Amino acid sequence: MQAIMQANNQHTTGQSIHMDWRSVLEGLYGVAVAAAHPQNCLPNRLPDPSGYNSVKVIALGKAAASYAEIVETCWPDVDVTGIAVTPHAGNKISKKIEIIETSHPFPSDASVLAGDKVLEIAKSACENDLLLILLSGGASSSVALPVDGLSVTEKSEITKKLMHAGADIQELNIVRKHLSRLKGGQLAVAGQNAKQIITLAISDVVDDDPSVIGSGLTVSDPSTVKDAKEILAKYGIDYSGKFAETVNADHPVFNKCRYEIIANARFAIDYAAEFAQQLGLSPQILNYNTIGDAAINGKAQARFITRMYTRRGRRPKLLLFGGEFTSGVKGDGKGGPNQHFLLTLLNELPDDVWVYALSADTDGLDGSGNAAGAWFTPESKALMRDMKLNPEDYIANSDSNGFFNKLGTIIQANPTHTNVNDFRAVLIPALD
Repeated sequence: MQAIMQANNQHTTGQSIHMDWRSVLEGLYGVAVAAAHPQNCLPNRLPDPSGYNSVKVIALGKAAASYAEIVETCWPDVDVTGIAVTPHAGNKISKKIEIIETSHPFPSDASVLAGDKVLEIAKSACENDLLLILLSGGASSSVALPVDGLSVTEKSEITKKLMHAGADIQELNIVRKHLSRLKGGQLAVAGQNAKQIITLAISDVVDDDPSVIGSGLTVSDPSTVKDAKEILAKYGIDYSGKFAETVNADHPVFNKCRYEIIANARFAIDYAAEFAQQLGLSPQILNYNTIGDAAINGKAQARFITRMYTRRGRRPKLLLFGGEFTSGVKGDGKGGPNQHFLLTLLNELPDDVWVYALSADTDGLDGSGNAAGAWFTPESKALMRDMKLNPEDYIANSDSNGFFNKLGTIIQANPTHTNVNDFRAVLIPALD
């Protein structure tokens, strides 16, 4: 727990966690992020490298650069080579593993160059080598090898249209897998000459489905080309080019594959709940994997919180929940699912329901704008009226970021080098 507390200091505003309830919520968010950071969840899960001639490392996603640093620190005398592909390299340094910065959430030309290198490394693994795959949120866009005849720009445009139409992560990955030469088990096939293929993943996927995490690079894929076509049709997206069929469970390469989840939403939220207990609170975890439309969930949570508020007692009540919302874009504003959820919640709560609330993405970036998420306090509605801010106007324009920026309650964007989806907390004060 001491390591979590130390890491937490890097993700809070610097204010004392005991100052006020808002600071408590920010501190709990920091604890959840720190729990899922590779420095806290990777070292004890690394395999024993002594049974292999060398280790080929392929690290992908928002945690990839941190993964690379930790592998080299833990294995100073091991013959390690490889690549770490990430949208957030920051100031990470690695001597043996090449770190490449690409893009997110849409792949780029750099993603294609990285994809070629990843494929080359996988194919270079020999019969006495370990191929170690380290995945985290953002892996799908970090590397891209589109099917023949499809440019990365065209593939990015398809992904962008799906996201703006409100497609969830499962639907996005099904389409991306069948427009790729790398995903849906195809990376495992490329590395089939290795002695063993071990994948360790920080899951940013509801229910931790390995076929969805990073678009299932090293696991068999249950989806089909037909599924991908139906998703595109569902959202009215035209595409008449080629598709790739992915790898089914009968392929012999999967006999040498091992897959482990090393951190997920449950892991992070449980740590936050444990920390809350140390502060004397009695947290109630509502759900680890809430999904669906951000606005619909905001309205539902407003009704639930209102009922909880009317039943409050002599002790404060803390509600924690995670998951991943979606939010379609209807206007020209900026924001993301966390801010859109929180704005809807604020708008729907009755004026006499005074609560503290926070919603933020554990990767430190919530859609467009300058935010990881946002928060509000019991005073926020009065401030909103004084500033003549109409939340319904901002909701209609998909501009939750603009609203919370004016209100001054943004959690500033700051890549955290991990991702276990969203963290949400609501604090209902005790009766006076």
